[in-house]
Amino acid sequence: MKDYKNYHTSSTSKILSDAKVISEITFRGLESQEILINGNIETTIFFYDKTSSSASLKYVIDKKNLVTYGDVLYLKNGQKWIVTTYDTENYLYTRWVSRLSQFDLRWIDDTSTVHSYPCILEYNTKSNFGEKEDKVMSIPDGRRQVIIRKDEHSIKLNRSKRFIIGNEAFEVVDYDFISDFGLVNLSLKSSQIDPSKDNIELEIADYQNNLNKYTLEFKSLESLSINLNQKIRLDVLATKNTIPVDVHEIHLSSADSTIGTVDCDGYFTSSKTGKVKIFAEYQGLHDSVEIMVRDIQVNNYSVDIVGSDAITLGQKQDYKVIFRNNGMEINEDLIVFLTDEDGYSITKKAKIETETNNVITVRADNKNMGYVLLSARSKNGLMSGNKKIRIKGFL
Repeated sequence: MKDYKNYHTSSTSKILSDAKVISEITFRGLESQEILINGNIETTIFFYDKTSSSASLKYVIDKKNLVTYGDVLYLKNGQKWIVTTYDTENYLYTRWVSRLSQFDLRWIDDTSTVHSYPCILEYNTKSNFGEKEDKVMSIPDGRRQVIIRKDEHSIKLNRSKRFIIGNEAFEVVDYDFISDFGLVNLSLKSSQIDPSKDNIELEIADYQNNLNKYTLEFKSLESLSINLNQKIRLDVLATKNTIPVDVHEIHLSSADSTIGTVDCDGYFTSSKTGKVKIFAEYQGLHDSVEIMVRDIQVNNYSVDIVGSDAITLGQKQDYKVIFRNNGMEINEDLIVFLTDEDGYSITKKAKIETETNNVITVRADNKNMGYVLLSARSKNGLMSGNKKIRIKGFL
């Protein structure tokens, strides 16, 4: 029987089929290699010099048609090439133009995330991606032109952003992520290294300024005692740059869920007697508190006086007194008094103006400065606490 597998219904399809065969034969003469696109997508490309005079400019033909504008091609020899534009596009293949990356541009963003992007670094002259070698733009001394891949992080770069390149600092004076598909163009000028905020070893400018400062601690005692089947809210505090974060950003867990569990809102519920540790984790920081679940109530009383540590002359501040038992806020009648720093001498530096619902208003004197002691205790005598307050001038 006659074989019709190479039969074509029209002359056009026959020409296209023959062209595919010819292109495949042509590609067999080119060297192919396995690469990673943007470090994670595998493909096979044909990779060869665009011109004999430029080793840093190459053609790329992707057999799987996965390559596009701005992609970074990671070769097995460690080289990184950035796809800048395409040279030829037809029915058979797309031939892209790529340029060699000489340097990894690093920066830290306002979330303390460090980014490292392969880049094309220009000094003194900049060719227009090698497409029109006769057009050259001069770059003034102390300037650099940098090209990186465009994505959700690189488009956030803006003027005044600083980088370290070759032990020298540079500042962005112009940026453009519109003109060239898939690319961000940065114009840099020379800047001064600042050892107090730049990390020369990591090659990251403004490193110290953008590091977030985190804290995490259980505000309650190192150990708590609660009754069986009791539910309490754990007093755990995490901050980012001194600002408290929502408790839902803190990961809480129980070492033994048969004794008690803790939920995402910070509530611990006991289920049987025993001792259990509760762990907190936030941004790599860890803290813990031990909870003893008993059949009988054991009281752990505490008093918190919440308010400013200082009052300006003639001004007033409010202070809230909070009574707690085993970490839980409780209602108690209050006795409050204000003394000098020694805790018993009558003070002229400030006075208690009002006291309502455990909120005390303290007004500073108009001229006497120094420290006073605000003391509070429950009427039943079981709880007491104090807060040292500075009476300060206007400067």
